[in-house]
Amino acid sequence: MLPSVRILAASLLTLERDAGKAGDRPWLRAAFAMAAPGDGGPQDRAIDGLLHPAEQALAAGFPSAARHDGFILGRAAAKAALSAWPSGPAPRDLWIEPGIFGQPVIRGALPADASLRIGISHIQACAVAIAFDAAHPMGIDLEAVAPDAVADVMQAATAADRALLGTLADHPQTDRAGILWSAQESLAKALGTGLMTSPGLYELNHIELMADGRVACGFAHFAQYKAVCSRTAQGWCAIALPKNTRISRLPAC
Repeated sequence: MLPSVRILAASLLTLERDAGKAGDRPWLRAAFAMAAPGDGGPQDRAIDGLLHPAEQALAAGFPSAARHDGFILGRAAAKAALSAWPSGPAPRDLWIEPGIFGQPVIRGALPADASLRIGISHIQACAVAIAFDAAHPMGIDLEAVAPDAVADVMQAATAADRALLGTLADHPQTDRAGILWSAQESLAKALGTGLMTSPGLYELNHIELMADGRVACGFAHFAQYKAVCSRTAQGWCAIALPKNTRISRLPAC
């Protein structure tokens, strides 16, 4: 069982839109964090100092070490993101419980604005989280696609998805699969559905390789959203957000 974690990144992200004044949009903000298993070093954070007793009780009930550790990493990343939020609460002052569909729901002490929301994603090696305002919905996903899993991801993709991914000539198949999977999953989380419907519902209609190396994806059936995919040391991290919002790069992690 995981005894400690390392917070690899925790910071505010810059969000911008053309119309209106930033001062009129206090909801135009987001905080990102990434957590990994502790390695015994001085930067490790003890689990007891991050998790609320209610979360510790949930973690203790998982039947396997893998599920326990994934839960711990996700909650650690979420607490780090919430702590980076302006006037954010201390980690143990709130807890995050799974909703009816497993979606993360914040409970306990909140800032004055109770519209704060959290998104979480984890793989075996690490977890990411994003805190945002309910007025500006977002979703996050992290994927590391192994070579032997590429065929399964591509089989679930539509012909349009595969054609667009083919334009990423300098990206290997594992990257293309990671971009597709993370982009679609991040949108599904922003919508609150998860990937519980046909993948065709989240079909891509646009891919753009940005000047800084990120990949922006548009969606055929949800034109109001986009996903911005960033390569990290752990895999592809996608953030879904309203189409006309610009988002800064993730911190190095």
